[in-house]
Amino acid sequence: MRRLFVLLLGLLVSMLPSGCGPPRFDSSTDEQAQASMEAMMNPMTESERETFAADMLTVARPEIDRGRARETMTIETTSLSYMYRSLQGMTAPEIRARAAEIRKSQPAKGPD
Repeated sequence: MRRLFVLLLGLLVSMLPSGCGPPRFDSSTDEQAQASMEAMMNPMTESERETFAADMLTVARPEIDRGRARETMTIETTSLSYMYRSLQGMTAPEIRARAAEIRKSQPAKGPD
């Protein structure tokens, strides 16, 4: 009986999440932001990378615009960690979904 308990306990522990999920964006430093982008984009095709980069910019645009609106650009407002802080903790699918929501909520642009 004890052997069965130990076996089941070992199986249960092995099924617990161990940080093996999809990479999450870390904007704590420029280096971490760069590493996060690389980890997320590594398994993607070139076409998927281009689309994902556009999605990241769509989600981060308010932060980027706030930095540009300041009278003087500082190192802080031009750093990756500042520009992409709205992506903190998000996975690639979450970033894609958020970008789709933002695009859907924006008014359609007509011909100029």
